[in-house]
Amino acid sequence: MHQVMSDDRRIVSYVRRRLLQPVPLIWAYLIFTAAAELLTALVNPQVGQLAHVLLLGVLLAHGALALPTAAGRIALALTLAPLIRILSLSMPLIRFPQLAWYPIVSLPLFLATWLIIRYLRLSRRQLGLQTGDIVSQLMIASGGISLGVFEYMILKPEMPLVPFTWPAFLLATLVLLVATGFAEELIFRGVLQTLAFPALGRYALVYVSLLFAVLHIGYLSLVDVAFVFVVGMVFAYIVAWSGSILGVTLAHGLTNTVLFLVMPYAAQNISAELNQALPWLSAISLTLSLGTVVRLGWRARAGAGAPKAVPSASPLPALPQRGSQGAPAAPSRIAGLTAEGELDLYQRLTGDFAEPLLRVRVEEAGLRAVLFVSTRRLPVADRLQVYVGGALAPDLGVRFLPPQYGFVAGVVELDALPDAALARVGALHRASRLLTRSLRGHLDDLGRSRPEEFQAFWAAYGGYFGVGPWAQRLEVQAAG
Repeated sequence: MHQVMSDDRRIVSYVRRRLLQPVPLIWAYLIFTAAAELLTALVNPQVGQLAHVLLLGVLLAHGALALPTAAGRIALALTLAPLIRILSLSMPLIRFPQLAWYPIVSLPLFLATWLIIRYLRLSRRQLGLQTGDIVSQLMIASGGISLGVFEYMILKPEMPLVPFTWPAFLLATLVLLVATGFAEELIFRGVLQTLAFPALGRYALVYVSLLFAVLHIGYLSLVDVAFVFVVGMVFAYIVAWSGSILGVTLAHGLTNTVLFLVMPYAAQNISAELNQALPWLSAISLTLSLGTVVRLGWRARAGAGAPKAVPSASPLPALPQRGSQGAPAAPSRIAGLTAEGELDLYQRLTGDFAEPLLRVRVEEAGLRAVLFVSTRRLPVADRLQVYVGGALAPDLGVRFLPPQYGFVAGVVELDALPDAALARVGALHRASRLLTRSLRGHLDDLGRSRPEEFQAFWAAYGGYFGVGPWAQRLEVQAAG
């Protein structure tokens, strides 16, 4: 009996190792999606629909077998891509006005997205469902005017979506904003981009943007596919830098409004005032949005938006900023913590009242940290808190460790950071590498000393480490 169970574990381990190699398989799904879109547009819609149904089944099977690993989570979320096309091809849309097509398709799509969000326990912050800097978001949204004009020059739709009256125009704008802008940004920049990071790392933004572009093959314009890819990349970086999908949602909805409503109407009703206003509006919106994107990128690289000396919704008391001599103005929050104090800290950070799998302490010159490793997913956005010179840096916690370390909670204290932008980035990178090396060392020790508990960790998080020599060592420990 023991030999049979051992053989079963080896078979399961072999299958899951194959499924947990995220890079080749997930990229293969993208290629298959592109092929299905080409079949739909160029060969036969029914053949393309059959290909999408096949892809949907494979993704569901992959997700079911590989959950809760990073590969399984992204595979489950990728089911939304073929589902978009299946819904648009299978519903009797021809019986309804064209404007009604968008909510008819988006309603079941919203339901599927909601089920995936609930099942994978994605938080509002992970999905970008927060306002962020409202002024910056509105400036980004204004870019939808110029994007709509550019895409109209590519596709040139002849008729407006609805005959122009103000009630019809406002209703159509609302429908496009919700059914295309919000629905697609929630799926691509919210769900898929969040889940792609642990599986694909730095290629996550490229992957999601390519998938977004591939689903526009039906317009039969290679230029439009390239245009949509570039826009998708810009939107992806905006969401990654700002943490909000508000601006890109409004920009997306405004793009479609200009593309399908404003520009076709303007082409049919040429007037001197309209011809003069549109170029100016496009230039102003493009300038405002690009300037905001550049500012967001500069702040993200320089770290200027991270260390804010303001108390947030933190379970720990906020301390004053460091003094003028650069020394901390208050004692460390974690230096004197007892074992009971550490457990209490873990519970307040995560809401998990079980004992953490590991407790890791790191002390180096200018850096102190206490970290906790859990076998459970930790959906709390503020589970990792970073203090710089005694001041809480609210946005550093989500960027301090690589995305695959979503099972880590704790507190990190840095005495100070350099003022120069490049030096600041380098200091943060060195501190992050120090903590990840320490975590990996403790997990290696766990595999040797407590193999059963390590098995539980690997079952939950093995897919986060699908590449690299350390992953191979962990696989050997898990198999053993």
